[in-house]
Amino acid sequence: MDQSTLAGLGNWIVDEVLFMAGIHPERQAAALTEQKWNACTQPSGRYS
Repeated sequence: MDQSTLAGLGNWIVDEVLFMAGIHPERQAAALTEQKWNACTQPSGRYS
């Protein structure tokens, strides 16, 4: 995973965020739609 934009997140956290957003871990960040990007950056409330 390229961490040049955002570094320091543990793999398990990243895996959970990607899974909940429905994004394959090998997908290029540049190929994300705005909807998928927002799914990663907005709180889901799942663990609240």
